[in-house]
Amino acid sequence: MPLNYFIIELDTPLLRIPQKVMHELPAHSAALPDYAGKQVRVVEVRTIDDAQGVPEQIGNISGFYLNFDETGLLRKDLYDEWIRSRFYRLSIGFPRDEKIVHFEDWAKQRDVELKHEWKPTQQEISTITDAALGHPKAIKNVKSTKIKRTPDPDVSYDTRSAFEDIREAISKIGSATCQLGEAELLGLHQMIEQRLEKIEHREIWHGVIADNLDTLKLLEAKRTGSGEWVAVVEIMKWDETETEARSIKCWHETHPTREAALEAARRLTKEHASHLVASTSFEARIVSALDWSEDLSAP
Repeated sequence: MPLNYFIIELDTPLLRIPQKVMHELPAHSAALPDYAGKQVRVVEVRTIDDAQGVPEQIGNISGFYLNFDETGLLRKDLYDEWIRSRFYRLSIGFPRDEKIVHFEDWAKQRDVELKHEWKPTQQEISTITDAALGHPKAIKNVKSTKIKRTPDPDVSYDTRSAFEDIREAISKIGSATCQLGEAELLGLHQMIEQRLEKIEHREIWHGVIADNLDTLKLLEAKRTGSGEWVAVVEIMKWDETETEARSIKCWHETHPTREAALEAARRLTKEHASHLVASTSFEARIVSALDWSEDLSAP
């Protein structure tokens, strides 16, 4: 089914993201300068075409977020995390050797989905449907800029092809490990170490171990409460149907212990309660400093 992509922001006209631009964003071959430093709501629309290739009905509509850095380039770290979660969601639908999917895996998957995906309202679905089934030129394209890169004349086609194969393999490694819990990661660590003497490409396996160390540190911090913690208080602005909210104000403090961060979250809630108005709500939480991204705290 053909794919369409639209940016749908509150109180702004719908904008189309051409498929070519959508494919260029993850490769950093294109940027969206108007959305520099912002998080953007995007919908992916699959249409069903008639025999002449004209869209006649909607197959599926799904909403997700794209995050851009200060130059308008796509935040690859967040985009790749979302893509891995989609692969995982597909994988659990296929036959598995294990007949049980652990609740912890489902909880992690749900957390990632809430972070990267959103659900359009009925009014938004109606607007999106009209755009996807209407004339292609009825909706303006989003303003994008090409990122010119000087090709290395010494790099051959075979070299570039090898690079892409390696990048795809690394992405699969990330997909295989991102849903593992602390016990499973420790087991994987031990399993690799036991086989290092006989296994091929040891340096690559050492890299896999090193890549998992940060995840293990984060999981340990969440389990034990060790290390620094961040108190976060946000004001969320809800839409008219009260089904979708976005952060409009955020305050945060870093503290040496989880208990101190919890007290700070309570204090920040009281200090900023006056900012609460109609159609808004407070969200207070504490997170490990290892899992805190200040970039995402800005509205």
